[in-house]
Amino acid sequence: MKHICLNLKRFDVPAESGGVNRIAPPGQWSSYIIDHTQEQLKCYERKKVRFSMYFPEAHILGAVSARSEDSPVRIGCQGVFRENTSPGGELWGVYYKLSGEFGKSPRM
Repeated sequence: MKHICLNLKRFDVPAESGGVNRIAPPGQWSSYIIDHTQEQLKCYERKKVRFSMYFPEAHILGAVSARSEDSPVRIGCQGVFRENTSPGGELWGVYYKLSGEFGKSPRM
């Protein structure tokens, strides 16, 4: 099986704020991406390919709401710790301080 992961962290930041988002307003960004990809991805056999999209936490609800019942897209989240974008600055910033394992652990 092939695993295709799309990490969309920081791609939601509008260009005028130092990001690269030119496709939709921030409040509609994740639903726009799901709406414009899930139908095209249905042509692949699910036993051969798994599609995962990782959105910033603020966009998870929009992405999940836009998924169709038979969508091949799996949705996960990415977060940012401490640093932000700025025009001419670093787009990627710093990842969360905790690993993903902590997110599913009762220790958190």
